[in-house]
This record gives sequence, structure tokens and C-alpha cells, in this order.
Amino acid sequence: VSTVTTLSVLHTLSGFQAEGDVTEVTAMMGEFVSVVCPYSQNDYKSKRKTWCRQINRDQCNLVVSTYYSLFGLIYTEKNTNGRTSIYDNYKAKEITVSIQKVNVDDSGIYQCGIDLSDKVLKVIYLTVYKKLSSEVGMSISVVCPCSPNDYKSKVKTWCKEIAKNHCNPMVSTYLPKIGLKYNEQITTRRTSIYDHQSTKEIMVSIEKLQEDDSGMYWCGIDFPNTIKALKGIHLSVYRYESLPPWTCHEVMEMTALLGESVTIVCKYSPQDHKRKNKTWCKQIDQEYCDLVVETNTNSRNGSTSVYDDKHTGEMTVSIERLKEDDSGVYWCGAINRVPKVTVTVFKKINLKVFKKITAMVGEFVSVVCPYSQNEYKSKEKTWCKEIKRNRCNPVVSTYYSIFGWIYHEKVSIKRTSIYDERETGEITVSIEKVMVEDSGMYWCGI
Repeated sequence: VSTVTTLSVLHTLSGFQAEGDVTEVTAMMGEFVSVVCPYSQNDYKSKRKTWCRQINRDQCNLVVSTYYSLFGLIYTEKNTNGRTSIYDNYKAKEITVSIQKVNVDDSGIYQCGIDLSDKVLKVIYLTVYKKLSSEVGMSISVVCPCSPNDYKSKVKTWCKEIAKNHCNPMVSTYLPKIGLKYNEQITTRRTSIYDHQSTKEIMVSIEKLQEDDSGMYWCGIDFPNTIKALKGIHLSVYRYESLPPWTCHEVMEMTALLGESVTIVCKYSPQDHKRKNKTWCKQIDQEYCDLVVETNTNSRNGSTSVYDDKHTGEMTVSIERLKEDDSGVYWCGAINRVPKVTVTVFKKINLKVFKKITAMVGEFVSVVCPYSQNEYKSKEKTWCKEIKRNRCNPVVSTYYSIFGWIYHEKVSIKRTSIYDERETGEITVSIEKVMVEDSGMYWCGI
């Protein structure tokens, strides 16, 4: 018998009482997060705006703020610190805070406000969860930090989210009656949990993964009728193998603007595939693909949804609010589960998401292009201008010299420069004093 328990995301600050509006924000690691904080009073228009992280009841550490310079004569309404930026749109009376590529360590309590002490406009409880993918039959391990000493004697649990704020416990440590030893290591079927009290960590392992293990999980502290979540994990146990290439009937090139929505229609034979589940997945290599969404479980995953019209033989995929990392090769197809899990691919889509930048003549423009360090760290990088479809004219590139011994990671040609930051996996392209003839479609790549 399983018990469904109320789930509350844990941001522990002893004695902390939130001031202002409270907003909960949940995001997957690597995603972009944006928070808007409106302010109504005209008195605040000329004040410095701040974004800080709550450390304890009385302390909020500044992350980024707008500021005055030249003895208070010039107001800078937009500022960036690391991955976090703030923008004070004083005409609309709202502050926008953006965090790029959020990670698990970004989870916590934040405040946006007027200076650090004048006024708290909004309190944000940010929770960043991690995404894990693995093949059927494999095993995974998850480590959840559990730092507060108050939780040392509490029961630890691993639960699967079945609805918003409702979690089904899968395995828990066991706290018996007084006088008996605390069972810090418990195994239930294929899942085990270990409360490593000396390192203040909870370790969870799942063996022989199955497809129905996919879902959102939380490790946390078990209180009466409530689980205080410490860390979230989105687990995908899907690795589809493509059938031979001749089953793929069509390849489509698609470009779209960042933030836009796209719709893809994949036609299939109802006679052959009507009863099969349909999938939309992102290609890893020529043979394997990571699931994004499937029709039999949940036809929506984040900003991506799929609809299967079995009568007309059309599978429709919609992606809203496109992000740069949505770029890639996708498959739409039918899932075959016998004798093993494969996908009959109806169509392959090479989706390229581009960003629109507007600048005035004479301004400076900078673009950052992330890439996979494992695959492309040692490759030359380039910035090219598209002159017609599928043809791009190189403007500037990094290069190797002296028989490939020396890599020139920073190169400038006229007003354009490229820099390959191999430690972070980012290409930065800068154009100085832009001109009207610089307008056009550009690509940065390998």
C-alpha cells in the first residue's frame, strides 16, 4: 500500500518570514529563468533596484543591481553579473531579472527590491532540478546534500511526483521506536536509500531501470503528511534505436526565431501505425534518440506537445517559446516494442533556432554560442554569413598552425573577432562599429 504525501520544496532559513509577494519558480538545470517584479510607486522610479539571495533571517547577499555613476548623475538601468542580469524598465515600472543556464546550486530564496533595505517587491523560491537519462536495464545513483543539522535525526525519503505538490514515497529510511537503532540504509525492490550522516548526504540508487521508472523524483525529509524536498531529479528511461535508414521517408530543414513557436506535421500510414504510440525525440547519433514526448504517457513535456490524429494519419508536434538549445535533429515516428524497442521514423527534422539582434550603426555587438566540450573542444570554430540557402561565407575562424601544434583561439579580421573559450565550451563573436551592410543571417559553428 502506498501513501501519497504532500510535497513542499525546501528552502531552509531558520526564522525567515517572506515579505512582499511570494512566487515559486521551478526550472530544469541549464534552462533560462526570467522573473518580473512590478513596482507601483513613482518614488521608486529613481531608486537603485536590486536582486539578492537570502542567506539567513537578517542577511540577503547582493547578486546584481542597477546603479548610479558619475556622482549619481548617470543611471545604468541594465547590469549583468555572471549568468544573472537585471533590467529596470522604469517606464513600465517593472524589474526583470534573468538567469542563464541555471544549475542546482542556484536553488534558494531570492528577493527583488528597491535597494537592499528600502522595499522588498517580491520573494522568489527558486528550485532547479536535474535531468537524468539512461537506458532500460541500466542503474543510476543520485546524491542529495542534506546540510542542516536539524535533519540528522529525521527520516529521509525518495518519492515520485504523481501530481503537482503530491509525491508517492518509493523508499525511506526507518526510525523505529525509542531505544532501537536508526535504519539509515533501506532497499525496496530495485530502489535503495542510504543516509550518509557523516557527509550529510542522501544516496539513492535504482537498479535495472524500466521504462515506467521515468518521471519526476524528489529526495527529502519526511515530516508528518509532508515531504520537504531537498533535490529534484527528472528521470528519462528512454533510448530508442532507429530501424534501418530506408524506413525514414523524409528529411526537413527548419529555421525559427528564438522565442517563436513552430508546428511540424508528420504523415504516416494509418493502416500500418494507427495502433502504435507516437514519439518525438532528439537525435543523439545516427542510431539513437532521446525521448522528448510520447503519446501514451503525457502528450506534453514542458513547451513541447504532440497530437496524433489516427484517422488522417497525421502526427502534429508543437514547440512553444523556442530556446537556442532546442536546435538539433529530431525524429517523429512510431514506437515498436517487439522484439526490442525501436522507432520507425516518419520524418527527420533539422531544427535551427536563431536569435534576432538589432543594433544601431556604430554600436558594438557580441554573440555567445555554446557547444559540447566533449565533442568539439579540439575543433576549429567559425563565424559565417549566409549568402543563400545552405551556403555560408566564412567571416572569421579560429585555426591551427605549425602543423597543428598551436591553436589560435582568438582571431580578429577587420571589425569582427572570434574567441573560443574551451574551458567553458563557448564561442564569443564580437563586431565593432556595426554598419548597415553587416545586416544579414549569420551562423557560428564548427
